[in-house]
Amino acid sequence: MAPESINFRRFTTASDVWMFGVCIWEIFMLGKKPFPGVKNPDVIGLIECGDRLSKPSRCPEQLYELMLKCWRYEPDRRPSFRVIKRKIYDIYQNELGLIGAIARADIVNDLSDSKISLSSTSLGKEQSSSSSSSSSSFSRMHLSNSKKESNLSSQNSVLPSNKVSSSSSFFL
Repeated sequence: MAPESINFRRFTTASDVWMFGVCIWEIFMLGKKPFPGVKNPDVIGLIECGDRLSKPSRCPEQLYELMLKCWRYEPDRRPSFRVIKRKIYDIYQNELGLIGAIARADIVNDLSDSKISLSSTSLGKEQSSSSSSSSSSFSRMHLSNSKKESNLSSQNSVLPSNKVSSSSSFFL
């Protein structure tokens, strides 16, 4: 709970922002209890001294910074939900762009590996029978089809920054 909720039983939108930050932390920690091993009456002492929950290992740095802003001691210094929504959307777009870049790099690496294996098998084909040339045609066709599929999937996996998918519309 927010310090003002614990100390004065004051529940406001600002205290909801505090708890929203805790909720994000709990999600990244897969439901672990905040301040494990600390008794509830002692938690307020930690908060009063400036202690905050540590950054979960898989939490993006920008999101943890937002969580820390949600946990500012003074309620009027915490972000509004409007600001939180905008910041989470920005973080989402940054993460989506990063994921798309990694996926595109993986596709390029996979295609490069396929070309290398095709060229090494084609060297041996000059010495092999006509049955292997039909498998070579199949390999080239398969590679060509996989390139087309990769291009389609990479075009669909990352949206331009001015487009938003229907699944992410709750951030708007």
